[in-house]
Order: sequence, then structure tokens, then C-alpha cells
Amino acid sequence: MWAAVAVGTVLRLAIPYKLVMVFSAYRLAEDAAAFVHVPRSGAAPLVLYRMAFAAWAPDHLTMVALHTACGLALLVLLPALVARGSPPPGTAAVVAWAVGLTPVFALDGRTENPIVPGLLWLGTGALLWDAGLASARRFWLVGAVVLLALAAQSRPELVAVAPAAAVALAWRHRAQPGWRVRVAGAAVAWLALVAPHLLHLRHAIALEQAAGSVPALGPGYWLQVPVRLAGSALPLLPALFPVVTTLLAVAGLFAAKTRNTVAALLAIAALWMALTTVDLPRTSVPRLHAGAALLVTVAAARALCGWWQRMAPARPRVWAFGLAAVWLGSALPGASALLARTNEDDAEQFLREAVAALPATGACVVALDMGDEPPAHRTQRAFPAYLLRPPHRDAKLYSVEGWRRADQPLCPAGTYFVVDHRCFAMHADGRAAGITPSPMVDGCARLLREHPWSPVLARSVPNRGDNEYGYYGATRQFRLALYRLARR
Repeated sequence: MWAAVAVGTVLRLAIPYKLVMVFSAYRLAEDAAAFVHVPRSGAAPLVLYRMAFAAWAPDHLTMVALHTACGLALLVLLPALVARGSPPPGTAAVVAWAVGLTPVFALDGRTENPIVPGLLWLGTGALLWDAGLASARRFWLVGAVVLLALAAQSRPELVAVAPAAAVALAWRHRAQPGWRVRVAGAAVAWLALVAPHLLHLRHAIALEQAAGSVPALGPGYWLQVPVRLAGSALPLLPALFPVVTTLLAVAGLFAAKTRNTVAALLAIAALWMALTTVDLPRTSVPRLHAGAALLVTVAAARALCGWWQRMAPARPRVWAFGLAAVWLGSALPGASALLARTNEDDAEQFLREAVAALPATGACVVALDMGDEPPAHRTQRAFPAYLLRPPHRDAKLYSVEGWRRADQPLCPAGTYFVVDHRCFAMHADGRAAGITPSPMVDGCARLLREHPWSPVLARSVPNRGDNEYGYYGATRQFRLALYRLARR
């Protein structure tokens, strides 16, 4: 098992980080740095990031580093939790290998996905919960309640998943004297901790429903969820997730010794994925379903080891290497798809270079913002404003319209205009409405037409493929640049 942990650790530290939320990572990091807004998903990750920003510089890479540490901890935590359930021999080791080598899990901890600390809180809380019920140690139960409350305040679906997992674990200890009293007391304490978040979540969902971002959640919607999941559930997408893992998990439902545990794991995983359909863009499937896919992986490992124990193959090493080869073959498409370079990767690299090219102090920076023309029309335009504040740089940030309203100031160390992928991005609905007929949106093109400039940094990068929002259209190449503006 420790060899699996070591290999998984090397993989996670070797692969490059990726920002998977299509510019929303900058908004999330800015929310944590400013600490004046709580996202719909919950306050717990934001508080963790703010604590990290107090020790290190406010930066989305600080979040990625924090998530990498959480992902490495999960490599050890999950097999330890699995081992507590008296599984067939070898199950914990198989879980360690599968989690360590599955591409979507390896990548998840190298992104800004805020569910990663939520998974660590959920797993650690489940471990303490199971151990506390087995030993009747109140201190462990208190710790479990706190951690499960933190998990619930990390993602909306974890409000249901955390108690579901706790109930499933508690059922294993129903022969313990007084278990009902302990479970009831923990449930009351958990609800008290989570109640403010439930009110926040209710308000946030109402606002998004009013804006049309979230559908009405009546019975008709939930009846359609199985159809929605059939084409979007991560374990059912061979291009992103090892299909062998999914097949083994399903096979576990037909074995008497593993049926109950596998059924419980798959039921919680299905609940988890069903709740995400409320707001599930296809590009977000890997990050939103990674936690549910972990449960499917545990179910698959338990089913495989149960079969191995019953059948006792005559040539175990040959079988083991054969199964490993088949599994790795099914995992390779996911590695290729998830690690492919994207336009957002190019945008992130260029922004880093542009910030590094700015003077340390006294500069002004102009960048396209949500309020600039043309209307953003559901296009994300978040900019990493925290990179322009100490200790990175000490510059003043303007939107394009804000700079005009301020009478176009030219600052002592120069005024610079950032032209990155956001100057070419427009939601497909906006393009269809004729908001931006040219590749570069008018807010950026107009500023370049009306003001003298000189290039400080320039890059031509290819269009690496459009995302599901249709941001980039058929543009073949993007001209990214940092321009110094001059007086007319």
C-alpha cells in the first residue's frame, strides 16, 4: 500500500497544475482575499483559503498548493477508512493503487476545485465517526461532527452526502449499546452547526432561480435526473474515467458477500451525482463528480478483492498483472483528455508573464471587466486583481470603462492594457445574438483603436479548441499582448 501512496504522490507533484473553472478561479481567490462575499457552495473553503493567504501571498496558486496537500492526505486517509470496514484482504491496497493512479483523482488535487478540502473533511470526519462509535469516545465523535459540518459547508450536495455517509457508517455499529443516543446527539449538534449554511444555501438558490441559472426543483425535475446522469455521470464516461472500475463496482452488486456494502457506496455516489445536476456544465463533470467517483472506486476494489478471495486464481501473479494492464488501458484515455492543454492554460501562463513584466510599483493596469462593453452575456471575465497588490505588485486596476470614466489617467510608472483570451471570449448565446461579430470583443478593440500604444509583451497562441460555452468560436489564433498606453 505504501508503494501505491508513493507513486500517487509522485504523480500529483509531477503533473502541471490546471485551472478548471474557466476564469472563475480568479474570482474565487479574489473573494477569499477580500473576504467580503460567501459563494453559494459555502464558507468553509473560503475561510481555509483566507487563513492560507494570511501566511502566504494571496494567489490562486496558494489554493492549488493547499489542494495538493489535501489530495496527498486523501491517499493515506481513504485506504485507512476502507480498512476499518473489515473488507476482503487486499482491499485497502487496491484502493490506494486505484486512487493513486486514476487520472481524474491525480489531477483534482492540482486544480482550484474547492471540493478537495471538503473531501478531506468528509473522509476525516467519517474516520473519526466510525472510530468514535466503535469506542464510544466522545472526543472523537465531537471531532467527527465538526469535520462533517465543515464538509457540508464546502459544496451544496455535501449537505446531503455527509449525513448519508454518517448514517451508513452508524448502521454498522447498531449492535453497540447506546448507539442511537450517540447518533441522535451528534445529529442535533451537526444540524446546529450547519443551520446558518442551510439558510444561506436556500437564499442563494432562490437568487439563482430568479436569474434563471438554476431550474425549478419540483418533482418533474427529479424524475428526469436519471436521464441527465446517463450522459453526464463521470463513472459512465470512458473518455474520462476507467470503465473497468465502473464495471467492477456494478459486478459487486451480484456477489452475496459484497452486495450490501457495494450497494450502499453506489447509492451514496448516485445521490451525490444526482444533486450536482442542478448546475452541471459538462466541463465541470470531472471536478464535481470526483468525490462520487471515489466511492465507486472503493466499491470496485471491494468487489474485486471479494472475487479474488472466493476464486483464489491458480496463477495469481499472472491474473494480477493482467487485470492491472487492462485497468491501466482503460485509464489512459482519461489521462490524455484531462491533461490536454487548453486555452485557459495559455491564458494563465500569459497573465503570469504579463504581471511579471509590470513595474513593481506605480503602474496602472486596464483589463476587460464584467461591466465593460459588450455585455458579458454569461461570459466569465474575472481578473486576478490580487496579483496587482503587495506582495506581488503595487498597481491600480481599472476596467476599460472605469479607466475612461477616470479621465484616462497615465500613471507614473506607466499605464498598461492587458489583452488576453477574455478579449476574445463570448458565450455562444451572445455570439448568436450578434453581440460581437468580430473575434476581438469591441471593448478591447475600441481601446486599441482610440489610443496610441506600444507592445511590452506579445504572444500568438493557437485556439486549442472551444469549450462547451462556445467562448472562442472558430478563431484560429489569439494575439495576446501587454500594451503600454500613451497620450493621444
